[in-house]
Amino acid sequence: WDNNVIDSVGTSYLHLNYYSTFPVSLCYGGGNVLIGTDVDENAILQVRGGSNPRIALYPDVDNVSSLDFRYTRNELWQFSARYNSAQNGYFNVYYYNGSTWSTILQLYKTGGVTATGNFTATGEVTSGSDERYKRIESYAEIDIETIANAPIINFKWIDREDDKLHLGSTAQYWYNTSLCNGVIPTDDEKLWTMGYGQIALAGLVSVAKKVVNHEERLQIVETELAYYKKKSQMLEQQLNEYRRVS
Repeated sequence: WDNNVIDSVGTSYLHLNYYSTFPVSLCYGGGNVLIGTDVDENAILQVRGGSNPRIALYPDVDNVSSLDFRYTRNELWQFSARYNSAQNGYFNVYYYNGSTWSTILQLYKTGGVTATGNFTATGEVTSGSDERYKRIESYAEIDIETIANAPIINFKWIDREDDKLHLGSTAQYWYNTSLCNGVIPTDDEKLWTMGYGQIALAGLVSVAKKVVNHEERLQIVETELAYYKKKSQMLEQQLNEYRRVS
């Protein structure tokens, strides 16, 4: 055994020191590893501290592998890698409050991200916009009346536990406008989403174009008004001269 040691330290715990660069192989016959518990919950590795906290690693069953962190008797975080034919591979973060599972975050193999709740970044949040990588199909613009008629609402989410009041619009409204490409609808009861930033940019530029157009037209009107004002003054001078001679 050389430097390998298995003994008891004092009267409180077991001391295991495996002094080797070779790996430790446990349950080579296929059994699970349980530490701090004798309850086998089908996790290939389960570590319990006291009666409540737990870390459990579950194997690939039905295209799902997961790692659970329980920090109270009723609260649990789960990180799982899943696969299905509709979404290919994706990674989920779940929260369990003792009675209900909530999906907090989903990362898709194709690059998509779905999150529940707020997203906070201390740096910039950007997206690719290099025109060298774009094949422009058309230019989008929206009339100012559609922008003015857009619903701006204060609302609460029906299917979420928080009672927070949110500010926003509706994806269904914008889907029926010329900016429909900023909306991602679904064919079932799943959540419709929209690119608030994209629609806001398109709306802002459309309004700016209207403002510039009106300013140009106003400049023409002001130039014409100045011309007719000067001509009116000349006619008035001629009329006064005619009256004086008469």
